[in-house]
Amino acid sequence: MRKREAKKQLAPRKKIAVLMGGPSSEHEVSVQSGLNVLKHLDYKKYDAVPILIDRKGFWLIHGPGEAPLSEPEALLTLCKRGVDTAFLALHGEYGEDGFVQHVLQNAGIFFTGSGSLQSALAMNKILAAREFDEAGLGTPDFLEIRRKDWIKKPIEVSKSIYNTFGKHIVIKPVNRGSSMGVSVLEIKNNDLAPLENAIQGAFSVSRSVLAQKAIKGREVTCGVLDIKGCAEALLPTEIIPLNKNFFDFEAKYSGKSREVTPPENMPLRLIKKIEDTAIRAHKALGLRGVSRTDMIIGSGGQIYVLEVNTIPGMTEQSLLPQASKACGISFTKLLDLMIEDATFV
Repeated sequence: MRKREAKKQLAPRKKIAVLMGGPSSEHEVSVQSGLNVLKHLDYKKYDAVPILIDRKGFWLIHGPGEAPLSEPEALLTLCKRGVDTAFLALHGEYGEDGFVQHVLQNAGIFFTGSGSLQSALAMNKILAAREFDEAGLGTPDFLEIRRKDWIKKPIEVSKSIYNTFGKHIVIKPVNRGSSMGVSVLEIKNNDLAPLENAIQGAFSVSRSVLAQKAIKGREVTCGVLDIKGCAEALLPTEIIPLNKNFFDFEAKYSGKSREVTPPENMPLRLIKKIEDTAIRAHKALGLRGVSRTDMIIGSGGQIYVLEVNTIPGMTEQSLLPQASKACGISFTKLLDLMIEDATFV
């Protein structure tokens, strides 16, 4: 009598929602990240539901009879469809500021990356800088520019910044990513008009702005992955803008920069110090899942932490996937690790 061969039971695919777009200034880049995630997911493991959040905050869930849904309607629909994890490809406000994490947590849906409070902390460059200082990490000196002060006395505010930092100054919004509204200035002949224009431009995209002392040096970034509860650094990447004085939005997404992983002609001890700094910054903000820390290496090898990204770009040009690849981690494996670490908080 023949023995009937037992049929192999295939594990059920995990149903995940890939969130992209959003009502932020980084909507288009976020869509590119989300589409690239969908392209590289392992569909033997995952059943993916693409979700485009439009600029007004309505959710478009892919499927028959697609229609814009409010957040409560969309979350109810996801729960009914058995979605238990959201992959967040939402950059900028709504995604990186902790808002969407809060609504997902309330709906009982796991999500990739850091929790709501930790995300909000990392997004606020002033609060984050204070945490870095508390953790003993170097940061550039800065001043907060309050909107009411700027409106009342812009000339006095500009002079104060110039007198504090000298002619090399960085102006940036407190809570924006992808270098939106950022200006790196060299004041010449005491002409403060470029400084005033930069501040006004930063206020056009954010309610809060800061001025920093510009640090001359090599710009690097370093990703961190939580693997089975342990924060591990990827190889750092040196960013060399082409025909630019810093890594601005155009350089990031239009191929106008050169990225080298790991940095060339850099001592191993300095590379290890960059990796250690990225892990310390990740832990100082209580982050989990994934982060990417931007830094400047000043004179004498002093490392200055600029900011930490809690939802790094996932486009073909993005730095985190490039660094992962240099470490022998494919894009598909990177996505696996991020999904495996997904949680409520």
